[in-house]
Amino acid sequence: MLEECLTNSDGLVVSDSTWSYKIPTIDTIPKQFNVEILNSGHHEKHVLSSKASGEPPLLLAVSVHSATREASH
Repeated sequence: MLEECLTNSDGLVVSDSTWSYKIPTIDTIPKQFNVEILNSGHHEKHVLSSKASGEPPLLLAVSVHSATREASH
């Protein structure tokens, strides 16, 4: 990941602002990118036990902008 994840003594994330998150670009993604899907795991302290919640709102905003621009041209 491109952000530094800082935690307090209880293990809770304290660096949870959008300012500390850097969006991956084509320059930061390795040529070989291996992914493994995990079917187990429980994350009690995260939003609805999610492992990621930052990109979907960003992508939704881009899709609304693109659709509006396409409809008006």
